[in-house]
Amino acid sequence: MSSSARYITMAAILDDPLNRAIAERELARRSRPLSHGLAPPPVPREGGGFLFLTMREFQRHPRNMIPKDDEVDYLADVFKGSDGWWVCMYDQSEVGPFPDLVAAQKAALSLLSDEGYEVLTQKPWTVADAEAYPFTTTLL
Repeated sequence: MSSSARYITMAAILDDPLNRAIAERELARRSRPLSHGLAPPPVPREGGGFLFLTMREFQRHPRNMIPKDDEVDYLADVFKGSDGWWVCMYDQSEVGPFPDLVAAQKAALSLLSDEGYEVLTQKPWTVADAEAYPFTTTLL
């Protein structure tokens, strides 16, 4: 699997220091007070439910599925309990139960938005992108 055209293009643009300076300025200009920034879209968990990962976790390990017992850094965990669907936030607070997965996922999105996160509707890069343009261990 090869890198996506979008990632290759953006990486090439940022190779030029002047382009990178403009990108950094635009990021600063577009930042909003009390904003926590961007979050990747939810990733399904093996066995049911979803995890809204931190961007740092997604940068380290972009995935299409989270193994059932994997320990990950998350913003919100949407899971099925004995009495319905629940949302567990990163601070361990829980909201629920909800009658179905869709309602719980909408609640998680709303809670994250209230916390200042903008959840992306699609993944900004793929596993192949991350392999072609790896982080060094000192960056994360």
